[in-house]
Amino acid sequence: HGAGLDVLQFLAKEGADVLVQPDGEEELCALGVALSMGKPSVDVVRLILAANPSTRSVADRRANYPLHTAVRAPMLDASPDQRLEIVRLVYAAYSQALEKRNFRGETPLDIAIRSPFSCDEVIDFLLQKSSPEESTIVEEAPLV
Repeated sequence: HGAGLDVLQFLAKEGADVLVQPDGEEELCALGVALSMGKPSVDVVRLILAANPSTRSVADRRANYPLHTAVRAPMLDASPDQRLEIVRLVYAAYSQALEKRNFRGETPLDIAIRSPFSCDEVIDFLLQKSSPEESTIVEEAPLV
């Protein structure tokens, strides 16, 4: 909480293996914690991914991967562009998460569409990246 980036860099370097350990009631890894804190930083997300790339594919106790968390995170004071940048970073680190379903059967796209914290830019990005059959969203048939 509020530690400077230099302190976080030191801790990440010295204990990179700890970054994948589940923490708290939700059993989030360090990347999941950083994303869910309300003010995730692009620099912190990059730092965690660089220090231990395995954090990209660690699911919490509800089978939410960091991408699931990123699309629903509050990200207080973040612009749509900042939200999108974080989602892109997390997606680029583990694009397979886009197809993963959590314990409710939801993909990151499903969560982004129903989350009050998501934005059109994030939803559009996920729609571009996803296969139509991966989402549970029902599209209307085209008018003929």
